[in-house]
Amino acid sequence: MKYKSFKITNYKGIEELEISFTEGNLLILSGLNESGKTTVLDAINNWGLMTKKQYLENGKKNALLPKYKPLWTGIIRISAVLDIKSCKADLSFELKSDELEIIFEYSVENGQFTTNEPSCRFQNKGKVVDKDENSLQQILEKTPDILYYDDFCYDVPKEIKFELAATDSMNEPINKMWQSILSDAFLSFKKAKQEHKTEVTFESFVKNFLEEDKKENASNTLSQLSTYISNQIREPWNKKINLAKKSSFKEVRLEYSKQDHIIYFKFKVISENGSNFAVNERSKGFKWFFSFIMLTTFRMSRNSNTLFLLDEPASNLHASVQEEITQLIIELTNECQVIYTTHSPYMLDPLYIKNILLMINEEQDEGAEYPKILIDKAQKFISQSNRDLHMRPILDFLYFSYPRIVPDNDSLFIEGYGDYLHLEFFKLVINYKEPLNLVPFTGAGTMARQINYLKTRSCKIKILLDDDKNGRDAKQNYKNEFCLEEKDIFLHSDINEECKLIEDIYSEKDKQNIFRVAQNGYANQKTQEQNEKNKLKISISKILQNLEKLKEIKLEEETKSKINEIFKKLQNN
Repeated sequence: MKYKSFKITNYKGIEELEISFTEGNLLILSGLNESGKTTVLDAINNWGLMTKKQYLENGKKNALLPKYKPLWTGIIRISAVLDIKSCKADLSFELKSDELEIIFEYSVENGQFTTNEPSCRFQNKGKVVDKDENSLQQILEKTPDILYYDDFCYDVPKEIKFELAATDSMNEPINKMWQSILSDAFLSFKKAKQEHKTEVTFESFVKNFLEEDKKENASNTLSQLSTYISNQIREPWNKKINLAKKSSFKEVRLEYSKQDHIIYFKFKVISENGSNFAVNERSKGFKWFFSFIMLTTFRMSRNSNTLFLLDEPASNLHASVQEEITQLIIELTNECQVIYTTHSPYMLDPLYIKNILLMINEEQDEGAEYPKILIDKAQKFISQSNRDLHMRPILDFLYFSYPRIVPDNDSLFIEGYGDYLHLEFFKLVINYKEPLNLVPFTGAGTMARQINYLKTRSCKIKILLDDDKNGRDAKQNYKNEFCLEEKDIFLHSDINEECKLIEDIYSEKDKQNIFRVAQNGYANQKTQEQNEKNKLKISISKILQNLEKLKEIKLEEETKSKINEIFKKLQNN
């Protein structure tokens, strides 16, 4: 059973809105703050809670009433259409089609709810399904789980407690949450070992630590589980989030201790030098990533058709990390469904433009009498350039991404803007005429997403990196990840062993010549206070802005030879 669409009517600020999974298992809601993205997720989450008879208390229900409409009378409605083909044969009654709509409604009169609980009805091919309550409950129990996460910056408790007789501390929400997470990880571990059909749950496994004759086997199993969890976290962290290897770790270890009849579990992050830290002692980015993996990857072990609702994921992380988190979220859709919201262009992959819905709130537009949430496919917004100029940064990102990252000419990926300036300068110095698209990034470890995109489209790319730790690590990672050949990725020292950085190509005489020619461009600056690398970059930039100055540049023949070696290397296929 899978979700096909949701329809929301008279819910908070939404008058009427429908979203559908028309392109696979992914939906992305993008727009400004206050555009209604979170309200959509909140409505879908409430629908999921209603299927489990978890209804809002009277006081909290008032938050659902339409905004700006005091003493409103009407129906608040949330419905979902599900594809039931996979479980149709298991039902005790026959349905005419493979689609079933489940509708929950609250009736409101003069701003007051007429009942404590919503009504529920089922429709098949537009007709109400008239069956007994037990039969309809059978359907509700089969609906895929809906999990709503408004953030992944959860505090990981120092200790997760298990006890046969639950005490108040066992029932604390944070402890219960992480008990459930460990249970999901244990089930995922068992499935990986193809032992998931056995009846052993994590709770029953924990009891083995209380029995002397079973404690050793339990410890061995815990060690294997710990390794399994560590691998699930370390692999994507190193491949996608930490390519520069600045925040690597050796393992995540799950340990236990016992006191009386209470078993305590704790996570430790072991660094490369053997130091250990609690998860909460690591960076905010690591804590976010740790919780994200624990709450998604392992959660799918329960139900592969889970629908994850993610509100502004990774909004507090660096742009390059947001791009990689986007790919991890997309990978989740191989086994489940995902709806996530964002106002960051770095969380939007142009490959999935058909999955992106852009939202605006007319409350933000001058002259609107009542607020109204509008939603439409990104492609339609892009084609109507007169609409919604306040969304232009997102639209520009989507519209220009294709020509920007799928060039007609061969591409050279370089580490940054400084490298771009030097290479443009080199092209002019030696009168290089071959078409070449220079693509600067923000560091050696930030190229993975674009390499993946262009390689899958048979585009020709080469990568030039500094011969420093970040460059060497990135080179090895990219070679392993994307099966790159030596002719396609190289360090400066691979071209000329005397040059580890692009600045090493110049002789001291060349640098002084460049500084002199460019001096008028920043005569008022205290150039002596700048480091030589930055001073050289600024000087090259000034010369490129005034090409007349290029005539005054006389580079040494050895320097020109080194420059020619770079472009000769690029032409070797």
